[in-house]
Amino acid sequence: MLIDLHVHTTRYSRCARSSPDEMMEAAQAAGLDAVVITEHHVTWSEDEIRALRRNHPGLRIFRGMEITTDGGRADIVVLGVDQPEVLERDMRPHDAVRRIHEAGGTAVLAHPFRLHGVIPAEFMIEPPDAYEAMSLNMPLFSRRQATTLERVMPSAHPLAASDAHRTLGLGAYAIRLEGEAAN
Repeated sequence: MLIDLHVHTTRYSRCARSSPDEMMEAAQAAGLDAVVITEHHVTWSEDEIRALRRNHPGLRIFRGMEITTDGGRADIVVLGVDQPEVLERDMRPHDAVRRIHEAGGTAVLAHPFRLHGVIPAEFMIEPPDAYEAMSLNMPLFSRRQATTLERVMPSAHPLAASDAHRTLGLGAYAIRLEGEAAN
């Protein structure tokens, strides 16, 4: 299963340029089997996701979100949290990761080093489960610096995700799962 874990749409992300239907059609055209919609600070409702799934039956569509922590010091992609209200905008990075874990979710450090030359030291207190090593929104210097995270946060896994905000580039970075993703 080929899945892109970090996708935005115009439904809830003001910075996105493509509608949910356009993004899902592009995902299928790119050969993706699944996507996770990760709007900024919003998780799609179950009803909204069900409707989108009905319109795109050949694609597995999951819901997540991307949150900004501590005044923009780090962004975290949140996967598997059904009660997004446990997370607040601009909370401390380690508190966000702790709450994500308490809610049974997975925390992915999104596009590390993109805006800052460092990551918050609080991630040493409560490290994320994974970090993006490749995405469309990581300049070359960020990608190079991301390789250092393997030493700094050995329990976190590197992954690739597009962080697509428009159809162009959707699926450029994705991960291949050996089995089917259930949630």
